[in-house]
Amino acid sequence: VEKLSVYVKILTTNTNQWTDNDNAVFRLFIWRDMLVDLANEKPILGFDFGKPLRSKSLEILHWGDGDWARDGWIGAHNSYLEIIYRTGVVGILLIFSLLIILFKMINQFIRDKSFTGILLCGIIINWFAAANFLLILELPYSAIPLWTIFGMTFAYYQSLMQKSINGVGQ
Repeated sequence: VEKLSVYVKILTTNTNQWTDNDNAVFRLFIWRDMLVDLANEKPILGFDFGKPLRSKSLEILHWGDGDWARDGWIGAHNSYLEIIYRTGVVGILLIFSLLIILFKMINQFIRDKSFTGILLCGIIINWFAAANFLLILELPYSAIPLWTIFGMTFAYYQSLMQKSINGVGQ
């Protein structure tokens, strides 16, 4: 308990030393607070967009008092948590559906030894990995290229599946 109180005192006394390099810690606190909200309130369909995401941890530490206090809400910078937070079970199903489709495409491309398909899936995996730390799936300048590549890759996958059904290329 003493160690914890010393740690909290260090965090709260000189917050300027933390606010310059706190990006990762900010996000961890926000993600934890999102998960706590979900666990406590258990919204099956998620929280509506009228409920602002407020990080109690950041407010207690007086981090982000500038812009975030002015705006009244915080972005989690994790597309998956944002989707689950706002859509609940539907968002979880959506994420798993996308991953299942991606893994099926990868499996087919490996079986067909399709270098093009594997490279396209690599691009999608890169974007999906970045979605853990950025707003990839929500913002148009990143979402449009991602979903365009995903759609093109899926169309290519469908064409390979059609060829294998018709027996072309064997």
